[in-house]
Amino acid sequence: MTRGLAATALVAASLLFVSGCAEPESAATPPVPQPTEELPVAQPLLSGENRASSLEDLQDNKTIAPVSLTYPARGIDMSVVGVGVDDRNYMEIPVSIYEAGWYRFGPGPATANGATVIAAHVDMPNQGIGPFANLRDAQVGEEITVVDENGTTHTYRVVKVERIEKAEVPLDQVFTTRGEPTLVLITCGGDFDFSAQSYTDNYIVTAEKVS
Repeated sequence: MTRGLAATALVAASLLFVSGCAEPESAATPPVPQPTEELPVAQPLLSGENRASSLEDLQDNKTIAPVSLTYPARGIDMSVVGVGVDDRNYMEIPVSIYEAGWYRFGPGPATANGATVIAAHVDMPNQGIGPFANLRDAQVGEEITVVDENGTTHTYRVVKVERIEKAEVPLDQVFTTRGEPTLVLITCGGDFDFSAQSYTDNYIVTAEKVS
């Protein structure tokens, strides 16, 4: 398996589990179907053919990074930082609800194939609800732009909006390094599971690249 596919395998299971999810919104907050800000955690490095020989192998992937994300129809205008995996081999997510994380071991906006995956916290204690909560209202046909570190603007059009139970998410399609270039925005939603400290579903917005 190539390093890119190994990286995909590493993070693909990230939609299944959550580490340290935010608390559910307080009674004073208007009730909304709110995604959790904590993106599900990535599964530890896999065994056999799917295992990267080391985390350093994944970090060899050199890609032009996105630095900002704008989704005007949903009021999202955020800086983007590259994220990887922590010392438990779990996907990292920026602490601030106003900052999005790009999975830097996968494709970037200038990459010819595959999905550029960006995620963000939605709510956090002492921070409230963040911009990615608005993904629940995303509509097909809306425009999203991403600016990369070279100053190039990449334009996308939403083609699919999904709310999927975490266990049912098609991981190979979300974290893919193949096919036409797409942008995938992810956060969580559904009911809050207090025992797991996690929401039950994922909101996944997929957009095709226009330019």
